[in-house]
Amino acid sequence: MKQSIRSRNFTNLNRFKTDNLKIEDVSYDFVVTEKYLAFSNALNRVSVGNKEQIEKANVTAGEYTISIGNYTGLVCQGSESIAIGLDSAFFGQKSNSISIGTKTAIVDQGAHSVAIGSMAGFSNQGNYSVSLGYFSGKANQGNYSISIGTSNALIDQGNNSISIGNNAGLSNQGNYCVAIGTNAGMISQNFESISIGVNSGQSNQGSNSICIGINAGNLRCAHNSISIGNKSGETYKAEHSIAIGSNAGNYSQNKNAIAIGNNAGMSNQDRMAIAIGCNCGSNNQGLCSVAIGFNSGTNNLGDYSVVLGNNIECELANCVIINPTSTPFPTPARKGLYIVGIKSINGYYYARGTLLKTIKGDIRFCE
Repeated sequence: MKQSIRSRNFTNLNRFKTDNLKIEDVSYDFVVTEKYLAFSNALNRVSVGNKEQIEKANVTAGEYTISIGNYTGLVCQGSESIAIGLDSAFFGQKSNSISIGTKTAIVDQGAHSVAIGSMAGFSNQGNYSVSLGYFSGKANQGNYSISIGTSNALIDQGNNSISIGNNAGLSNQGNYCVAIGTNAGMISQNFESISIGVNSGQSNQGSNSICIGINAGNLRCAHNSISIGNKSGETYKAEHSIAIGSNAGNYSQNKNAIAIGNNAGMSNQDRMAIAIGCNCGSNNQGLCSVAIGFNSGTNNLGDYSVVLGNNIECELANCVIINPTSTPFPTPARKGLYIVGIKSINGYYYARGTLLKTIKGDIRFCE
């Protein structure tokens, strides 16, 4: 059935036909109280909203535009762009862009960008960028960047960066960064860094650093450092350090230190120290010391000391202990080289039946 609806207070309107929404003549408005529906065949525009919107859109909008909602795409909407929602793309939406939601991309949305969600891409969204979610990419999202989640990349997301998860990359995310997970890279994630996991790299993550795992590198993970594992390098992690494993390098890991294994180098690992193995060097490992094995050097391993094997303690500096057995070896009385599991027979030393040459000095064989 065909039906014609006449408008009021308009010019250049012949009729609006409901069958297949066929529109005739140059410009058309459909009036419902103060709401307006306007079609412009000349510039291929569609605009739905209040009277002021229709009048300004007819003057400032580009070709092939769509704006739906009060004050949507009101001023200088770019060609081939779409704006849907109250105040969406209110001013300066560039060409080929999309904004959907209340106050979405309200000011200066870049070309070829997408903002979906209330106040997503609110102001100064960069070119070719995407922001999805409430407050996502709200202010100054860089070019070619992506933000997905509530309040992520809220302020000053850098170029070519990615933030996915609530509050991820919340403020001052640098260029070429990746933050994935709730609160990941949340505050001041520096350039070319990666944080993956809840609260990973949460505050002041340094440049070129990697944090993977829950709370990994959570607070002040310095540049060029690596934290992989839950709570690895969690607090005050220095530059060029590596922590791999749950709680590895958890607190105050120093420069150029390495901790690999659960609880390895867990607290106050000193500069250039190495801890490999579960619980090795877990507390106050000394400068340039090495602990490899299981439960070795767990407490106060001395500076420049080396412990290889299981269950070894050595609080002395400049000491070397090798223990291939399961028998615990406590801190010796004085520094030197200690080799556990060597038997003495008539002044000769044997390891598993093989005769060893007698060695004098600070080398001590221990049965």
